[in-house]
Amino acid sequence: MRAVMTTAPRPYVAALLALMLALAACRKDDAHAVDAGRPIVSASAAPSAPTVADAGSSEPPRERRPAPAAHAQALRRRLAQLEDEPALAANATDLRAHFGDRLPPALAVQSVALTERSARALVVSDATKGAAESAPLVLVVDGPAHRLRWTKERPTAGIVAPVGPFAVASGPRGRVVLAICDPPTRRVALRLWDADGSPFADFDVMDVEDCTTLAALYWPERGWLVVATRPGQTRAQLVSEEGQLRWQRGTDLGARSRTGAAVALAQDGDVWELVQAGAAPDTARADQAYAFRYDGKPTELHPPVPLGAMPREVWALEPLAIDRTRPGVFRVKLGARAIDLGPSGVLGP
Repeated sequence: MRAVMTTAPRPYVAALLALMLALAACRKDDAHAVDAGRPIVSASAAPSAPTVADAGSSEPPRERRPAPAAHAQALRRRLAQLEDEPALAANATDLRAHFGDRLPPALAVQSVALTERSARALVVSDATKGAAESAPLVLVVDGPAHRLRWTKERPTAGIVAPVGPFAVASGPRGRVVLAICDPPTRRVALRLWDADGSPFADFDVMDVEDCTTLAALYWPERGWLVVATRPGQTRAQLVSEEGQLRWQRGTDLGARSRTGAAVALAQDGDVWELVQAGAAPDTARADQAYAFRYDGKPTELHPPVPLGAMPREVWALEPLAIDRTRPGVFRVKLGARAIDLGPSGVLGP
């Protein structure tokens, strides 16, 4: 494993040393042996199963959303039954081994396409509990049959407890990246695994007071955008593929949601787009969405663009869907509406 930790000013040295020791501690505990392409999970690594209601339901299957594209932000969903996500249904045995036969009444699922072959990475956790008690499980599946390539039973092992929000992203050469907020150390870390599931690196990337939500996006040839929110603050970092911090220890953006609402991220060439509820101006309604466009410095390229009210079921903690549709144009889905954002910030057809 190649662990890379960035150099910090003197006030951070003691805290960073503690974080390095904590991150290093996870490598032994989180190791998986692979036999014929299927991981063999150590029984000692599996957390105790929570006592929860069974996730089975007589309701008809919900409409399934398309799989996320590579280099896009992870798709987030809340599921009441495994059948709502084919990759989970195909690997139900592993989920029940992780959570227990009686699955949580709701599962929080993050899913992102990887950059090699037809693989996807999913992070599954108990949606009824906070991040620290949600028992996340990472699965990497391949192909239309969702064949399990590897898992991580304890993806946040070694991080100083209690951990905060986490976000999965793709990486070069099929790598999987997990951004993790750690309120006790006031840090955000990136954990990288190679395409075969072996540990690659842990990066200490940003200083934060706290995190309400966390987002991560792979920006090819530039690295990873990591954005942490809390009420009144949206803080970002750009981390190169070698672990270099482009924006010192993080930079505050003009987007400042009063609720710490989640952000939607998309990138295209030299620019990236951010959409957040209640972000600007300071007197904005909490459910009003705004779009921001930045370059890699990051410089705000046009004034915030108001997009209208967001559906109440998504504005609080879950990000909107945003996609690049053509060069320089991003499409935001706001409930039943689709809004195109051009380079000048003018809404287009």
